Amino acid sequence: TIDDPGAGRPEIRHTWTTAYEAAGDVVTAHESRNDRNVLLSSSSLRESGNGLNSQYTLNINASGGNERIVDRTVLADGESTVLTRNFKLTGALADSERIWTSADGRTIERDYDDNGDGVLDRGWDSVKDFSRNTSTVFTDHAANGAVTARVTVNAAANGMRETSLFDLDGNGSAEITRSTARSFGADGSVTDLYEEVSGSRLSHSSVTTSAAEGLSEKIAVDIDGDGDVDHTTWHTQTVHLNGGTTSISYAAYADGWTKSFEVNATSADGRHWWQNNDRNGDGVIDVRDSGSRDALGNVQTT
Repeated sequence: TIDDPGAGRPEIRHTWTTAYEAAGDVVTAHESRNDRNVLLSSSSLRESGNGLNSQYTLNINASGGNERIVDRTVLADGESTVLTRNFKLTGALADSERIWTSADGRTIERDYDDNGDGVLDRGWDSVKDFSRNTSTVFTDHAANGAVTARVTVNAAANGMRETSLFDLDGNGSAEITRSTARSFGADGSVTDLYEEVSGSRLSHSSVTTSAAEGLSEKIAVDIDGDGDVDHTTWHTQTVHLNGGTTSISYAAYADGWTKSFEVNATSADGRHWWQNNDRNGDGVIDVRDSGSRDALGNVQTT
């Protein structure tokens, strides 16, 4: 019981009951009522005696119908299905989600009916092979259930490679392919390669190389996919003996001309900072910013 204002009588009463039925089913019910014994909400969980089936129902506003029903079924071979249905106050289905899981847990299928019309709107299917590589397919569906778009993501078990194929019109062929690959150098540096292919033509790529200690990074970008680097950006960070840090970002075009330049410095306690930014690489500072925060948390910037 809950006595909110301390009037000496409970304003809300919660009751839990457990029933053991002859067939072995166990039903756990909960209800909440106000001080006039009016039902506010209720829920129940029915579990079969063999543990293979269960149903959870939830009535949030005591409307007489359930706003949510969750059914779980486990078959003899170990595969399971969980069906979640949400309902409107009128009793009509609002939306639903079905999750099917294989006995070994390596295959999962999810179907979504977003508007309760009984037609599949979205799909999510994931398969993990014996090497633990994963292939996940996301689908959008039309009102008649036909696939309108599909994205397939293939990821290596070690996280070193990932490929995403975008079928934008649902015809079964990928119009765009995006891939990432990671490699490690003998010095501990990390190189990440990103490529985007439109049809069969490389449309964009970048190579990011990060130092082992994480204080420097170089990003080379081929904007149009012609195989030539169009601009390169360097990021470096220096940690000073007093605990403060200075970060420098410098970007240059392929011909060597400066694209942009930025310097940021922060004190060890983070309460003082300044920034100079040359946004167009003409050698003139376009943005100059500094600030401080006092012990009370007040901030002053110039």
